Formats: sequence, C-alpha cells, structure tokens
Amino acid sequence: MLYERWRKVSREHHRDLALREVATGRSWSFEQLDAAANALTQENEPIVYPSGPGADFILQTIAAWRRKAVLCPVESGASRPSVTVLPSGMAHLKQTSATTGRARLVGFTPPQLAAVAANIVS
Repeated sequence: MLYERWRKVSREHHRDLALREVATGRSWSFEQLDAAANALTQENEPIVYPSGPGADFILQTIAAWRRKAVLCPVESGASRPSVTVLPSGMAHLKQTSATTGRARLVGFTPPQLAAVAANIVS
C-alpha cells in the first residue's frame, strides 16, 4: 500500500523536485528519487533500520516499502532495538523516547501510516 502510493505520486510528479539535501546541495526529482531507491541494494531482512539526516534515509525507506519490509528508524549513533516477535501487518516500528521508563516499540500498519500522512496534508 505505501509503495503503491509512492509510485502513484512519483508517476504524477515525475519531473517535479522531490528532495533537496541541503548539506550536500544534491537534489532529486520524483523520477530520480524513485530510480535511486530502486537501484539501492538491501539485504532481504524483515526489518530495515534507516538512520541519519541525509537522503539515504529516504532512499532506504522507499526501498523498504518496495520489499514490504518493516521500517524501524533509528537515531544516528543509537543501537538497533531488539525485535523478537514481529506482529503481522506491521509496516513501521517507532521507538518511544523512554522519558517515563524504558523505551518501547509501537507498531503501525500501512493504513495507519497513510491516515497520519493524510491528516498532515489536510
């Protein structure tokens, strides 16, 4: 669902600017970003742990959506959380801040993520 939505947006806006990486001055159209994500090699793991402030984070996200892998973003320099059981239907894991105890993982399904994005856009 998430990758299909990305592909639809990418096709509709293929020549438009999709991403500008301020630190390096690089920029990508939707078409270029899609091609770069498709060229990215990822191991066939069930969970992808993107991190860092650069464009690689976005490329890893798109590539993970393509493979239907679960995305679990990790802060730069932080260790990956231990995931022993992965509930079916999950597309995204978010680690809580641990301000009131130990960090926990919260899972989101593709429709939940799409609803968050739709809410932000509206």
